[in-house]
Amino acid sequence: MNRVDEKSQNVSNKDIDSLNGGIKALAANYYTGWFKITTLDPVRVPVNATKLTLKWKEYEDGTLEDTSHSISPWAANPSKFDTHWFVDDYDDSTPDANTDSSEITYTGWADYYNDDFGDDEWRTYVSHSIKMTALQKDVGCAGCFDYSYKTDESGESSSLLNYTITTSY
Repeated sequence: MNRVDEKSQNVSNKDIDSLNGGIKALAANYYTGWFKITTLDPVRVPVNATKLTLKWKEYEDGTLEDTSHSISPWAANPSKFDTHWFVDDYDDSTPDANTDSSEITYTGWADYYNDDFGDDEWRTYVSHSIKMTALQKDVGCAGCFDYSYKTDESGESSSLLNYTITTSY
């Protein structure tokens, strides 16, 4: 017998089953989800928006792992009606898995302002706080996530602002 045959004979069916189990445990599905909140002026023109994007993988055992994430603030400068919005500040968190890695939570926030919404002497402020939670496919559907948001607005004519929510699904 040559050396290759000897090694082949020493591998049992149990060893092969064990190896296949290891490959199965490493198999994963990859998902991308995003969530965006947009502020609209009184005539429904977009003036600023905050978007969170989360990419994750889900292993066969249901364990989730973050693969990348980003936050994207946007301000119309100028808007369709020649008002000028600015991104004041923004930040996001590192995505955080729960104790059994069955969920990943990702949060972010952005602050915006405008000085020429009406009276150039008064400023308008808008804040977006948003959160996404990636879920296991067993919870509902593959690649699904929950989301929540909070807005805060103040200053000139801020009570006239509206919001729209869009998601990747």
